[in-house]
Amino acid sequence: MKPDAVKNLAAFSILTGASVILTKIAVDAGANIYWFALASNLVAVLALTPFFLNQKTVDAIRKYPKELAVNGITSSGLGYLFIMFGLVHTTATNLGFLLALIPVFTVVFSKALVKESLPKHFYAILVVMTAGAALLAFRQDFSTVNIGDASVFGAVLCLAFNNAYSKKIMDHTKPDSVSYARFFFSALFVLGLVVVLAPNQLHTLQPVWLEVVGSSLTTALAILFLFRAIDAEGPSISSLANFTAGISTALIAMAFLGESMTAIQLAGAALIGFGVVVLTRQGQNKSRV
Repeated sequence: MKPDAVKNLAAFSILTGASVILTKIAVDAGANIYWFALASNLVAVLALTPFFLNQKTVDAIRKYPKELAVNGITSSGLGYLFIMFGLVHTTATNLGFLLALIPVFTVVFSKALVKESLPKHFYAILVVMTAGAALLAFRQDFSTVNIGDASVFGAVLCLAFNNAYSKKIMDHTKPDSVSYARFFFSALFVLGLVVVLAPNQLHTLQPVWLEVVGSSLTTALAILFLFRAIDAEGPSISSLANFTAGISTALIAMAFLGESMTAIQLAGAALIGFGVVVLTRQGQNKSRV
Protein backbone atom coordinates (compact mmCIF):
# COMPACT_ATOMS: atom_id res chain seq x y z
CA MET A 1 0.00 0.00 0.00
CA LYS A 2 1.30 3.47 -0.90
CA PRO A 3 2.46 5.66 2.02
CA ASP A 4 -0.09 8.37 1.18
CA ALA A 5 -2.88 5.80 1.26
CA VAL A 6 -1.71 4.53 4.67
CA LYS A 7 -1.64 8.04 6.13
CA ASN A 8 -5.08 8.92 4.75
CA LEU A 9 -6.51 5.58 5.86
CA ALA A 10 -5.20 6.13 9.38
CA ALA A 11 -6.65 9.66 9.49
CA PHE A 12 -10.02 8.41 8.21
CA SER A 13 -10.15 5.62 10.79
CA ILE A 14 -9.26 7.83 13.76
CA LEU A 15 -11.64 10.62 12.75
CA THR A 16 -14.49 8.16 12.11
CA GLY A 17 -13.94 6.58 15.52
CA ALA A 18 -13.94 10.00 17.17
CA SER A 19 -17.15 10.96 15.38
CA VAL A 20 -18.93 7.80 16.55
CA ILE A 21 -17.83 8.34 20.16
CA LEU A 22 -18.98 11.97 20.16
CA THR A 23 -22.33 10.92 18.72
CA LYS A 24 -22.68 8.18 21.35
CA ILE A 25 -22.00 10.67 24.16
CA ALA A 26 -24.62 13.05 22.74
CA VAL A 27 -27.42 10.51 22.29
CA ASP A 28 -26.73 9.01 25.72
CA ALA A 29 -27.14 12.53 27.13
CA GLY A 30 -30.62 12.76 25.59
CA ALA A 31 -29.99 14.66 22.35
CA ASN A 32 -32.90 14.32 19.92
CA ILE A 33 -31.61 12.30 16.97
CA TYR A 34 -33.48 14.36 14.35
CA TRP A 35 -32.13 17.67 15.60
CA PHE A 36 -28.67 16.15 16.02
CA ALA A 37 -28.72 14.88 12.44
CA LEU A 38 -29.91 18.26 11.15
CA ALA A 39 -27.24 20.17 13.07
CA SER A 40 -24.53 17.73 11.98
CA ASN A 41 -25.45 18.06 8.31
CA LEU A 42 -25.61 21.86 8.51
CA VAL A 43 -22.22 22.08 10.20
CA ALA A 44 -20.77 19.74 7.55
CA VAL A 45 -22.20 21.90 4.76
CA LEU A 46 -20.68 25.02 6.30
CA ALA A 47 -17.32 23.29 6.84
CA LEU A 48 -17.14 21.97 3.26
CA THR A 49 -18.41 25.12 1.53
CA PRO A 50 -14.97 26.79 1.21
CA PHE A 51 -13.53 23.64 -0.39
CA PHE A 52 -16.33 22.13 -2.46
CA LEU A 53 -18.89 24.82 -3.34
CA ASN A 54 -17.88 25.92 -6.82
CA GLN A 55 -19.42 26.22 -10.26
CA LYS A 56 -18.90 22.52 -10.99
CA THR A 57 -20.84 21.58 -7.85
CA VAL A 58 -23.67 23.99 -8.69
CA ASP A 59 -23.82 22.63 -12.25
CA ALA A 60 -23.90 19.05 -10.93
CA ILE A 61 -26.81 19.81 -8.60
CA ARG A 62 -28.72 21.45 -11.45
CA LYS A 63 -28.00 18.59 -13.86
CA TYR A 64 -28.49 15.64 -11.49
CA PRO A 65 -30.84 16.84 -8.72
CA LYS A 66 -32.73 13.53 -8.39
CA GLU A 67 -29.62 11.35 -8.29
CA LEU A 68 -27.79 13.61 -5.83
CA ALA A 69 -30.90 13.90 -3.64
CA VAL A 70 -31.19 10.11 -3.42
CA ASN A 71 -27.48 10.01 -2.60
CA GLY A 72 -27.92 12.45 0.28
CA ILE A 73 -31.15 10.98 1.68
CA THR A 74 -29.85 7.40 1.82
CA SER A 75 -26.47 8.31 3.34
CA SER A 76 -26.32 11.27 5.73
CA GLY A 77 -30.10 11.25 6.00
CA LEU A 78 -31.59 7.81 6.66
CA GLY A 79 -28.24 6.10 7.16
CA TYR A 80 -27.15 8.58 9.82
CA LEU A 81 -30.51 8.42 11.61
CA PHE A 82 -30.31 4.62 11.76
CA ILE A 83 -26.80 4.95 13.22
CA MET A 84 -27.90 7.40 15.92
CA PHE A 85 -30.95 5.36 16.87
CA GLY A 86 -28.69 2.31 17.02
CA LEU A 87 -26.27 4.09 19.35
CA VAL A 88 -29.11 4.69 21.81
CA HIS A 89 -29.42 0.91 22.24
CA THR A 90 -26.02 -0.60 21.42
CA THR A 91 -22.35 0.10 22.00
CA ALA A 92 -20.10 2.23 19.83
CA THR A 93 -17.83 -0.81 19.53
CA ASN A 94 -20.55 -2.96 17.99
CA LEU A 95 -21.54 -0.17 15.65
CA GLY A 96 -17.98 0.23 14.43
CA PHE A 97 -17.54 -3.42 13.50
CA LEU A 98 -21.05 -3.84 12.05
CA LEU A 99 -20.43 -0.94 9.68
CA ALA A 100 -17.60 -3.03 8.22
CA LEU A 101 -20.37 -5.01 6.49
CA ILE A 102 -21.03 -2.07 4.16
CA PRO A 103 -18.62 -3.19 1.39
CA VAL A 104 -20.04 -6.70 1.09
CA PHE A 105 -23.60 -5.40 0.71
CA THR A 106 -22.34 -2.71 -1.65
CA VAL A 107 -21.32 -5.56 -3.93
CA VAL A 108 -24.87 -6.97 -3.76
CA PHE A 109 -26.46 -3.65 -4.68
CA SER A 110 -23.82 -2.98 -7.37
CA LYS A 111 -24.74 -6.28 -8.99
CA ALA A 112 -28.39 -5.22 -9.10
CA LEU A 113 -27.98 -1.53 -10.00
CA VAL A 114 -24.92 -1.29 -12.23
CA LYS A 115 -24.52 -4.94 -13.27
CA GLU A 116 -21.06 -5.37 -11.76
CA SER A 117 -19.70 -8.90 -11.59
CA LEU A 118 -19.42 -10.57 -8.21
CA PRO A 119 -15.96 -11.17 -6.71
CA LYS A 120 -14.61 -14.71 -6.58
CA HIS A 121 -16.12 -16.80 -3.77
CA PHE A 122 -18.39 -13.86 -2.93
CA TYR A 123 -21.23 -15.91 -1.43
CA ALA A 124 -18.82 -17.70 0.91
CA ILE A 125 -17.45 -14.32 2.01
CA LEU A 126 -21.00 -13.06 2.55
CA VAL A 127 -21.85 -16.04 4.76
CA VAL A 128 -18.66 -15.62 6.84
CA MET A 129 -19.18 -11.88 7.39
CA THR A 130 -22.89 -12.31 8.15
CA ALA A 131 -22.01 -14.98 10.71
CA GLY A 132 -19.59 -12.51 12.26
CA ALA A 133 -22.33 -9.89 12.44
CA ALA A 134 -24.63 -12.42 14.11
CA LEU A 135 -22.03 -13.14 16.79
CA LEU A 136 -21.74 -9.41 17.47
CA ALA A 137 -25.47 -8.78 17.51
CA PHE A 138 -26.89 -11.77 19.40
CA ARG A 139 -24.68 -11.32 22.46
CA GLN A 140 -24.17 -14.23 24.85
CA ASP A 141 -27.33 -16.29 24.76
CA PHE A 142 -28.39 -15.94 21.09
CA SER A 143 -32.00 -15.53 22.26
CA THR A 144 -32.78 -12.00 21.09
CA VAL A 145 -31.55 -9.48 18.58
CA ASN A 146 -30.52 -6.15 20.07
CA ILE A 147 -32.69 -3.42 18.54
CA GLY A 148 -29.68 -1.13 18.34
CA ASP A 149 -27.70 -3.63 16.29
CA ALA A 150 -30.74 -4.16 14.04
CA SER A 151 -30.90 -0.41 13.48
CA VAL A 152 -27.19 -0.32 12.62
CA PHE A 153 -27.83 -3.08 10.08
CA GLY A 154 -30.47 -0.80 8.57
CA ALA A 155 -27.75 1.83 8.26
CA VAL A 156 -25.49 -0.74 6.59
CA LEU A 157 -28.14 -1.40 3.93
CA CYS A 158 -28.76 2.32 3.37
CA LEU A 159 -25.07 3.14 3.04
CA ALA A 160 -24.35 0.11 0.86
CA PHE A 161 -27.18 1.07 -1.48
CA ASN A 162 -25.82 4.60 -1.49
CA ASN A 163 -22.34 3.41 -2.47
CA ALA A 164 -23.69 1.39 -5.37
CA TYR A 165 -26.11 4.11 -6.48
CA SER A 166 -23.32 6.68 -6.37
CA LYS A 167 -21.43 4.74 -9.01
CA LYS A 168 -24.16 5.71 -11.47
CA ILE A 169 -23.28 9.39 -11.15
CA MET A 170 -19.58 9.34 -10.24
CA ASP A 171 -18.65 8.99 -13.92
CA HIS A 172 -20.37 12.31 -14.62
CA THR A 173 -19.69 14.23 -11.39
CA LYS A 174 -16.54 14.86 -9.35
CA PRO A 175 -16.37 13.16 -5.92
CA ASP A 176 -16.08 16.49 -4.09
CA SER A 177 -19.29 17.72 -5.73
CA VAL A 178 -21.08 14.50 -4.77
CA SER A 179 -19.85 14.85 -1.18
CA TYR A 180 -21.06 18.43 -0.84
CA ALA A 181 -24.43 17.64 -2.44
CA ARG A 182 -24.83 14.67 -0.10
CA PHE A 183 -24.79 16.86 3.00
CA PHE A 184 -26.86 19.57 1.32
CA PHE A 185 -29.73 17.29 0.34
CA SER A 186 -29.61 15.26 3.53
CA ALA A 187 -29.92 18.50 5.51
CA LEU A 188 -33.08 19.37 3.57
CA PHE A 189 -34.48 15.87 4.13
CA VAL A 190 -33.80 15.86 7.87
CA LEU A 191 -35.20 19.40 8.17
CA GLY A 192 -38.52 18.05 6.91
CA LEU A 193 -38.43 15.28 9.52
CA VAL A 194 -37.64 17.80 12.27
CA VAL A 195 -40.61 19.97 11.33
CA VAL A 196 -42.98 16.99 11.36
CA LEU A 197 -41.61 14.79 14.15
CA ALA A 198 -39.63 16.95 16.59
CA PRO A 199 -40.38 20.67 16.17
CA ASN A 200 -39.87 21.48 19.86
CA GLN A 201 -36.75 19.45 20.65
CA LEU A 202 -33.99 21.91 19.79
CA HIS A 203 -33.28 22.44 23.48
CA THR A 204 -31.94 18.85 23.74
CA LEU A 205 -28.83 19.93 21.83
CA GLN A 206 -27.88 22.71 24.24
CA PRO A 207 -25.95 20.48 26.70
CA VAL A 208 -24.10 18.69 23.87
CA TRP A 209 -23.44 21.40 21.31
CA LEU A 210 -19.69 20.74 21.47
CA GLU A 211 -20.31 17.08 20.61
CA VAL A 212 -22.54 18.13 17.70
CA VAL A 213 -19.86 20.39 16.23
CA GLY A 214 -17.08 17.89 16.91
CA SER A 215 -18.96 14.96 15.38
CA SER A 216 -19.85 17.00 12.29
CA LEU A 217 -16.34 18.26 11.66
CA THR A 218 -14.68 14.89 12.22
CA THR A 219 -17.16 13.25 9.84
CA ALA A 220 -16.55 15.85 7.14
CA LEU A 221 -12.77 15.54 7.51
CA ALA A 222 -12.97 11.74 7.52
CA ILE A 223 -14.72 11.81 4.15
CA LEU A 224 -11.99 14.02 2.71
CA PHE A 225 -9.28 11.62 3.86
CA LEU A 226 -11.23 8.60 2.57
CA PHE A 227 -11.46 10.11 -0.91
CA ARG A 228 -7.72 10.84 -0.82
CA ALA A 229 -7.01 7.23 0.18
CA ILE A 230 -9.21 5.93 -2.65
CA ASP A 231 -7.49 8.29 -5.08
CA ALA A 232 -4.06 6.99 -4.00
CA GLU A 233 -4.85 3.26 -3.78
CA GLY A 234 -8.08 2.62 -5.67
CA PRO A 235 -11.66 1.81 -4.62
CA SER A 236 -10.73 -1.58 -3.14
CA ILE A 237 -9.35 0.22 -0.08
CA SER A 238 -12.89 1.19 0.98
CA SER A 239 -13.45 -2.30 2.39
CA LEU A 240 -10.34 -2.09 4.54
CA ALA A 241 -11.20 1.49 5.54
CA ASN A 242 -14.53 0.47 7.05
CA PHE A 243 -12.89 -2.26 9.12
CA THR A 244 -9.98 -0.16 10.35
CA ALA A 245 -12.52 2.50 11.32
CA GLY A 246 -14.30 -0.20 13.35
CA ILE A 247 -11.08 -1.09 15.14
CA SER A 248 -10.39 2.59 15.82
CA THR A 249 -13.93 3.06 17.16
CA ALA A 250 -13.58 0.04 19.44
CA LEU A 251 -10.24 1.20 20.87
CA ILE A 252 -11.49 4.75 21.49
CA ALA A 253 -14.72 3.44 23.06
CA MET A 254 -12.77 1.15 25.38
CA ALA A 255 -10.46 4.00 26.38
CA PHE A 256 -13.03 6.76 26.91
CA LEU A 257 -16.39 5.02 27.43
CA GLY A 258 -15.27 1.92 29.30
CA GLU A 259 -16.81 -0.43 26.72
CA SER A 260 -15.62 -4.01 26.33
CA MET A 261 -16.18 -7.03 24.11
CA THR A 262 -16.97 -10.63 25.01
CA ALA A 263 -15.08 -13.55 23.49
CA ILE A 264 -18.08 -14.24 21.23
CA GLN A 265 -18.09 -10.65 19.98
CA LEU A 266 -14.33 -10.76 19.36
CA ALA A 267 -14.86 -13.90 17.29
CA GLY A 268 -17.54 -12.08 15.29
CA ALA A 269 -15.24 -9.12 14.67
CA ALA A 270 -12.50 -11.53 13.53
CA LEU A 271 -14.84 -13.16 10.98
CA ILE A 272 -15.79 -9.76 9.60
CA GLY A 273 -12.13 -8.80 9.44
CA PHE A 274 -11.30 -11.98 7.53
CA GLY A 275 -13.97 -11.20 4.95
CA VAL A 276 -12.71 -7.62 4.61
CA VAL A 277 -9.14 -8.81 3.95
CA VAL A 278 -10.31 -11.21 1.23
CA LEU A 279 -12.47 -8.55 -0.45
CA THR A 280 -9.65 -6.00 -0.32
CA ARG A 281 -7.11 -8.39 -1.87
CA GLN A 282 -9.52 -9.36 -4.62
CA GLY A 283 -10.20 -5.70 -5.36
CA GLN A 284 -6.48 -4.92 -5.54
CA ASN A 285 -5.83 -7.90 -7.82
CA LYS A 286 -8.68 -6.84 -10.09
CA SER A 287 -7.35 -3.28 -10.34
CA ARG A 288 -3.96 -4.59 -11.50
CA VAL A 289 -5.46 -6.57 -14.39
